[in-house]
Amino acid sequence: MQWTLKSFRSSSAGHLEAAERILEPQSKKGRQAPGLTPGSAAYLAHVALECAMKARLLWRAGCADTEKLQTQLPKVHRTHFAGKQGHNLRKHAAELGLAKLVKEEGHEWSDDDCWHRMCGGERPYSLRYAGEEVNAEQAREELDRATKLREILVSGISSRLKKLGEQAKCPIDKKSKRKGSK
Repeated sequence: MQWTLKSFRSSSAGHLEAAERILEPQSKKGRQAPGLTPGSAAYLAHVALECAMKARLLWRAGCADTEKLQTQLPKVHRTHFAGKQGHNLRKHAAELGLAKLVKEEGHEWSDDDCWHRMCGGERPYSLRYAGEEVNAEQAREELDRATKLREILVSGISSRLKKLGEQAKCPIDKKSKRKGSK
């Protein structure tokens, strides 16, 4: 299956919104549905950040989709988009130079307990299968971090394209405009 930069960006936003709704105060959402736990919110924050990182990897490679990336940079595709390693936030962050990017964008990088939780252990599997306990405070901290990092990763794509004046040259934008996308 082929995934596009646009699909990674929109999926990232959707997962963050869903995580936010899970963490809303109980009074706003009525009765708690089974499975809508802080661990579920942390899982969605992980997936959202993973999608934003993959969007950034595609953009950096100048590829509109994973099929093109697999052809042009098979090692990057294999390492970041295929198999279990495709979910490894630490590996994606290293490839992207995320700490440096965050600092370049004028933000502080925090290699703290929150980041280690988000990248460590068996994530995202430990969250997906409820093998890891995450309390509401930890889930909120992870969601806030993922939201901040997503903004940097995704806005960086747009701002750098505008800054360089290369929107018309970028294969990503050409393809989405041809299909009539916004």
